[in-house]
Amino acid sequence: MRAWRRRGRARVAAVLALLVATPVVAQDNTPSPVVAQDGTPDSEAVQPTATAPAASAAMPAAAPAKQPADPARVRLMGAWLEELSRTRASMRTVNVVGYGVFAAIEAALGVAMLGMPADTSGGRTARNVLAATLFGTSVTSVYLVISNLIPTTDEVRLVEWQASSIDALTLARFEGELAAEAEVAAKLELYARGSMIGIAAAGGLMLAFTPAVDLKPADQTFGYVVGGTLLGIGAVSLVVSLLSEPENVRAYRLYREGKGPKFDDDGNAKVQLTPVLSAREAGLMLTGRF
Repeated sequence: MRAWRRRGRARVAAVLALLVATPVVAQDNTPSPVVAQDGTPDSEAVQPTATAPAASAAMPAAAPAKQPADPARVRLMGAWLEELSRTRASMRTVNVVGYGVFAAIEAALGVAMLGMPADTSGGRTARNVLAATLFGTSVTSVYLVISNLIPTTDEVRLVEWQASSIDALTLARFEGELAAEAEVAAKLELYARGSMIGIAAAGGLMLAFTPAVDLKPADQTFGYVVGGTLLGIGAVSLVVSLLSEPENVRAYRLYREGKGPKFDDDGNAKVQLTPVLSAREAGLMLTGRF
């Protein structure tokens, strides 16, 4: 009996000792320190932090105020855009009439070549080839007539300018477009000069080879007329291109110098071809100032 009591006291003492040795765990949410694997607190370890409240929605940034444009530059730009638009509209009218006349002449010559009798099969073949060439150039002229019925970029740009509220940024955009148009026009003028040289060379070769081929007098006359026409068109167009300046290039140059369309630019020759149509004759008139 005494032994059983001693064992009971020993069990109670062991339970009490266990309760005393067990640490009381805190019930709050205080994070426990981070302890490294060696048992020492790691001061550099990232401690858990409480979740920050959501930030309030940011207010939208106010749009920057528009900078006013220089009134003098605005007037100058408007004047040049109107001048370019007016010039392009006039050129489109001239081109429609001119290419329409060329298309009719080329088609008529092609029909005439097909209708002319030939004594030899070689002569018939040559005429058929020439007639096909004339019909092809006639189709090209018709395409150029149709393309010139479409308003040009300069005309569309004037409409956009008149519909815009002009500030410094808008003015800069139109200045950039004018500069780009000037650069493109300068490059296209170089390409056009190459085609003018080719047309003149083709006319010269036709004049050179016409007497070398055994042709009837009528065919030789036709060869001389076509060759002389091509040579004259190519040569005159090349001279005009070399003596004049593309309109967009001139416009941007004078705009940068602060000069308007009415400025008398004595430093450059101005040459242009003007079609002349009447009841009895039709042709081109070369006008200019040197």
